[in-house]
Formats: sequence, C-alpha cells, structure tokens
Amino acid sequence: MNASKHHWRSFFRRLALRPEDQWVRSEVQRYAAGLLSDKADPSEAERHAIELASEAKACRLLIWQAIAATGFTRRGRDGIMLAPAAADLPRFIGVELGALKLLGLQRRAKTVGTWAELLSQEPPS
Repeated sequence: MNASKHHWRSFFRRLALRPEDQWVRSEVQRYAAGLLSDKADPSEAERHAIELASEAKACRLLIWQAIAATGFTRRGRDGIMLAPAAADLPRFIGVELGALKLLGLQRRAKTVGTWAELLSQEPPS
C-alpha cells in the first residue's frame, strides 16, 4: 500500500471492513467524490483532508450501525451510561468536521457570465 496514490481506498477494499460492513465502502466513495467535486483542482493537502474526512465518515457510519444493533445506552453499576460506541461518536464527528474546516466551507461567489451570455438566455418562466 505504500506505493499507491490512494492507500486508504486499498485499505478499505482489502483490510478494514468485514464482509457484512462492505456497504460502508460505497458510501465513503460517494462522500469523497462529492468533496472532490467541490474542489476544482485540489492540492495534495486538500486530498489528504478529504481522505481524513472520508475515514471519519466510515467510522461514524460503523458506529451508528453498532448503536442500532446494541442500543445507545447500557445499564452499569452507576446507572445508565452511553454504550462504548456512542461514547466514541463525538470524537469521529469532530475529526470529520475538522477535516471539512481545513477544506474550507466558506461561500463562494457564483460566476455570472458576460452581458452577451446573460442577454442570450431565456428569461425564467
């Protein structure tokens, strides 16, 4: 995996997911493709931030699946506590948000075009 350009894809394809968790791979690929489509020509650092956000998304999806199977809380000696998976969820949400902030979530101006292009368009009906 060291020589591959997108080693995380190889990791998810071969090692990271159990057979019953393979559905996560398609969700993560769609997520990464969406983030890449937002960047016209992403730098290597932006690609790495997308990779981190995608990995955090995969972890978040797997945690939600575990929570659905076992429940959000459990009863302990001290009363009701969060399930271990639920306790880790905020950390992965934070990692994903941090990576998205690195990519920049600011609003961008929409390109309008020239006067000739605007005048040649049909008016909205």
